[in-house]
Amino acid sequence: MGEPRDLDELLAGAHRVDARPHTVRRGIGLGTTLLVTAVLVAGIVLGIAHGLLLTFVSFLSGIWPS
Repeated sequence: MGEPRDLDELLAGAHRVDARPHTVRRGIGLGTTLLVTAVLVAGIVLGIAHGLLLTFVSFLSGIWPS
C-alpha cells in the first residue's frame, strides 16, 4: 500500500469538491415515495389475503353438505 504519510500528501494535494447538501425538498420526496411504496405493498398483501380467504371459503362451501 504505502506509508500513511503518502495518503496524507495525496489528500492534501486533492482538489476540494463542494457538494450540495440534502435539501428539505429531497427529504419530502423520499418520505412520500416510501409512504406510497408502503401503501402499495400493503394493498398487494391485503389483496392476496382476501383472495386466499375467498378461495378457502368457496372450497369449504363446496365440500360442506347442504
